[in-house]
Amino acid sequence: MKQSISKSWHFLLNTLAILQHKNHYLLFLIIPLILEFLIAFLGLLPLIPNIFSQTEERLKNLGIILIMYILILSVTLITNFSNAILILLLQKDLENNSISINQAIKKTGQIKFDLLIYSLVNSIIKLISLILNITINLLIGVIVLPALIQKISTKRKGVSLTLQLNMCLPIMVCEGLAYEKARHRAIQIMTQAWGKNLSETKNIGVLLLITILPLVFLIGIPILTVGIIQNKMLLIVIGWAILFVAIIVSQVFSTLCSQIYAFAAYRYIVEGKNDVYADPSIAPNAYRITQLNPTQ
Repeated sequence: MKQSISKSWHFLLNTLAILQHKNHYLLFLIIPLILEFLIAFLGLLPLIPNIFSQTEERLKNLGIILIMYILILSVTLITNFSNAILILLLQKDLENNSISINQAIKKTGQIKFDLLIYSLVNSIIKLISLILNITINLLIGVIVLPALIQKISTKRKGVSLTLQLNMCLPIMVCEGLAYEKARHRAIQIMTQAWGKNLSETKNIGVLLLITILPLVFLIGIPILTVGIIQNKMLLIVIGWAILFVAIIVSQVFSTLCSQIYAFAAYRYIVEGKNDVYADPSIAPNAYRITQLNPTQ
């Protein structure tokens, strides 16, 4: 566990070093966080008392699902658009062909419909998981469904859906391909370079596990549960506020790290350049085979 934390921390520091390379890169971490907090605390949190005042359980569940999906969709849209602009700026800077943020925004706007489709695909998967969490069981929504989706997609395409989607963004930005073509291109690049049945060798999952999960399960959910049992709206709102913070921070950081990671891997394989991370071992070893393909 200690080694996993160390690797995850090392990877996060390498990602943050990229953002610190130029001051305006940090905007693509800060602005999404600010926008999401505004949406969550000014737009969605005030709706919580109305939802929990509903006496009919079905209406209450529907309200919770709606609020959570709005949050998830907004996080996904904002982070994907922000990361697409950042990747474009990174690409141009690495090629010594720097462009301004306004130019990057305009160029990214040319693929806005594909970014929208891409974001909807991401958010719909999370919506299904959310519905199962609320209506059936937390274990099924958080663990069973995602594992099932990854297993099916890996069996059909050789690469899990999560890895396909992560690689999609740099391909859409760098090659200007539509979402579906970019997804097929992602599968092609990854299977030819690393093989099938892949997993990331670097991510910040362990760090999120030891920071965000305790915040949710040791603080947020207990406060929310006490508030519901004792019918104290203040505790309910505080509990939801903690959940909002956990979702926003984890999604923004994990998406940013994963998509820069995919961009570095793409740049290494397609363009033969290993210049994104300060640590030159990250991009060449971005993915590893987790299970031998029985046909090989």
